[in-house]
Amino acid sequence: MQAAFSSTFVGFVILLQLIQPITSLQTEVSGARLSLDSAPQESRKLPLHRGTVDLPALRLDEVAEPFNLTENILPIAFFENGTEPPPSVVVGVKTNGQTDIAAILLSLGFCAAGSLFVFACFCLLRNLNPVVYHRLVVSENKEPVEDVSTSVAQARSVGLFDWIAKVYNTTPEEEVARAGLDGWAFLELLRLNTRILVWIGPVVLLTVGCANWQASENMPGLNPLSRLDVGSMSPGSTHLLWVHAASVWLVIIISGWHVVSAHEDFTERRFEWLKAIPRPRATTVLVKNIPEIYRSDKALRDYFVALFTEGVVERAYVVRKTGSLPKQVERLEDGRYTLALARKRWEQSGCPGPEERYGAQLEVCQRRRDQLAEQVVVSQAKIEEAVARRDPIVCSSSGFVTFTTELAQRLASREQYRRDVTEFVLDMPPDPSDVIWGSLTEGGVRRTTWDLVSWFCLLLLFVFWSPLVVIISGWTTLSSINEYAPFVGRFIQEHPRAQPLITGFLSTASLKLFMALLPMILLSIITRFKNLKAGAYAQLHLQSWYATFLVLFVLLVTTLGQGFTSTIAIIARQPSRIVELMASSLPYASHFYFNYIVLGYLTLALEMMRASNLIQYWFYRHFYSFQPEEAKQYSEPEDQASYGIGTRSALQVLMTAITFTFCSCSPLV
Repeated sequence: MQAAFSSTFVGFVILLQLIQPITSLQTEVSGARLSLDSAPQESRKLPLHRGTVDLPALRLDEVAEPFNLTENILPIAFFENGTEPPPSVVVGVKTNGQTDIAAILLSLGFCAAGSLFVFACFCLLRNLNPVVYHRLVVSENKEPVEDVSTSVAQARSVGLFDWIAKVYNTTPEEEVARAGLDGWAFLELLRLNTRILVWIGPVVLLTVGCANWQASENMPGLNPLSRLDVGSMSPGSTHLLWVHAASVWLVIIISGWHVVSAHEDFTERRFEWLKAIPRPRATTVLVKNIPEIYRSDKALRDYFVALFTEGVVERAYVVRKTGSLPKQVERLEDGRYTLALARKRWEQSGCPGPEERYGAQLEVCQRRRDQLAEQVVVSQAKIEEAVARRDPIVCSSSGFVTFTTELAQRLASREQYRRDVTEFVLDMPPDPSDVIWGSLTEGGVRRTTWDLVSWFCLLLLFVFWSPLVVIISGWTTLSSINEYAPFVGRFIQEHPRAQPLITGFLSTASLKLFMALLPMILLSIITRFKNLKAGAYAQLHLQSWYATFLVLFVLLVTTLGQGFTSTIAIIARQPSRIVELMASSLPYASHFYFNYIVLGYLTLALEMMRASNLIQYWFYRHFYSFQPEEAKQYSEPEDQASYGIGTRSALQVLMTAITFTFCSCSPLV
């Protein structure tokens, strides 16, 4: 999956690389030609607005005055006064300036110091709380036990820095066994990007970097960082763009070679993983669109027995529409949790009798747990009775059939069973612990309807995210906050030096909040409306949509000068304008993305801490006095919206896209 996605992404990289050197391309604005080497007269300039500039309409016979390309101006970002600010303004993208080198050096120092501090905290916390950072598995009796490794003593020994050797000495087989095939594929994607950058980084820096440095020799007032940018080339150095053309093919050849090699390794690893799938999953098929007369365990099994004989089919199971049973199970789990808390309080108070407070609470919780368990048993019995008589209210159109051998399972999955090809559709079953049972109970019409609703919601999110952030930003200004929190205004009057800090934080607070909640919003839409048979497919959809959102509204946001819908309309009318838009905007924002990547390293370091799981573990361990294994069980797993494989892969795709896009524009990136 990851290798296929990387192969698709290389095509996107080729397009970006091909258009970057075209910095001398003329841009059509308001019926006139505005050269990248010129700008309107000083009397016609309007104030800058966060990397964009408003210009009046030009006559075709007007002559433009030259201007400095290092100023904070995006040549393509024009919009009329009074309209909604473009997405680049909302995101806060700024074009290259003279003070960028100081900001980048400050970010480098801050991230280096912060990463070292987080690294030290991680080593210390792992030594003090090893259970939080060790993988635990749950046995059949629901008791968490330590994951089996090479030896129990090695798993128990926790040093400050011993994890480094363990990480670098792991084999692909161990990674697949502990993290699954998707986890190994994600790690392989990281290693693939590292190998490609190690190959192309020094070469591009020595060739393209030197060419850009030589081409900007006659441009006054440039700092060393700006001289490495393609946007700082002097007009007489366009012949050096041939170096950029050669670097494009160098990046393509090296990237393609590594991607093909990684894809071959992934294919081999996937075959090994398929052969190692345990029973009964290896001998089971998922059956969809079962005709109504076969929607019971016995009828479904008899149908396949008639086709494959008695000794081939082991058992069959029709997915139940459980109605209120899931809510009853949730209440039962809450009752067990409440009982565990009551038992801890009872033990801490010295095990008093039932006539005292904590003893009475314990008895009440036990009776409630028993009542809820009895309700669950009764509901399960009623559902089984309804399945036996093929009640359509309970029996769904999906089921599972388990065969006695893997060969029979393979043969069965290749057959067409009915004249109507939509009936008895067989598929590979998902992992039993990852099945989304509610989705399997949906019928064909409802499945299609909800899928269309999910597409509609996702498209609305793409179109209206910028206005939504702008509206929320209006509620987080100092004047708005002062209306319902007057103490903020008094604090600023008493401490005027704090005003710039508070203003800067509030100016991007809504955007940061929205971007932090975006994975959760996307995953909620996907799991609520899309018909998916397993949580892994939800992560795959989250990866695709989140990566698309990040590439559009972080990497390509400078090309959306007139908004998302307006830019799409322009490209639909004139598809060639996409090259024009990207070539005239992306090279002039390279310093912003340089700083973006630098700050990303601190984010990766913070993920090592597992702060959310650590806080929950401390809460259950010290506040409720749970045993380490119990506290570990209640503090897991991680939030799948923020730390799942889909979100992690999408963020890695963004970082890779930024690096490949700017490797010739600004080789130092």
